[in-house]
Formats: sequence, C-alpha cells, structure tokens
Amino acid sequence: MIKFSAPIEPRPAPRPDSNETQRYSPPWYRQWKQDFGWFARRAMQGRPPLTGRVKLSAEFFKLKPKNVESRNYGDLDNHLKAVKDAMNGICYVDDRQVTRYGECGKNHGDPHIDIELEELL
Repeated sequence: MIKFSAPIEPRPAPRPDSNETQRYSPPWYRQWKQDFGWFARRAMQGRPPLTGRVKLSAEFFKLKPKNVESRNYGDLDNHLKAVKDAMNGICYVDDRQVTRYGECGKNHGDPHIDIELEELL
C-alpha cells in the first residue's frame, strides 16, 4: 500500500492541443505533472514502480469558490486522469494498470490531494 498527501492545487487534465503534425499538452499541465510527480517519487522512497494491477483511491481538496460563476472545478474523471498521468513510471509502470477505483471525491478545504494505491493480487 502506498499512501501520500500532495500539498498541491488539484488540476483537471485538459484536452490535448494539436497542430497539423502532433498532439501536445499545454505547458502548465506538463509543469503540474512534474510537480505532482515529485510528491509521488518521495512517497515511493526509492522503490520501483508497481508492476501488477492497481486500485487507486483519491480525494481532491480545493478552496470553496467565492461565487457561483467560479464553480467550474472540472470533472472528477479529469482530476483522476491528471494524477494517473503524473504517476506513470513512478508509482506504476503505466496507468493502464489501474483496474479498480476505491473512494474518490472532490471536497472543499486547503488545496491538496490524498492518494492511496494498492497493488491487487
């Protein structure tokens, strides 16, 4: 079992941009994944990535919006996509290994993300 809390603002994964030859992620998203990955690496404590099937639980905490117009937090699915992408090659070899979800949700509070990974037999 791997558990950690990342004191980072939750961000939903954006749709990839594209030009005529390739698809790419916005620079802010690449930086966010790198920042989140640092907390994931620290949680792994030098262990290699998990190689089996994985169960992921995640809780996302954001400040309560001041007005109704700013309540666009992004879908829970897109938040999960962002953390799954950021943990690729760190907590598990590939996010295709995530075959089950545990408790997942979005909450109000000081911005952070709580993650729990369990390798399934």
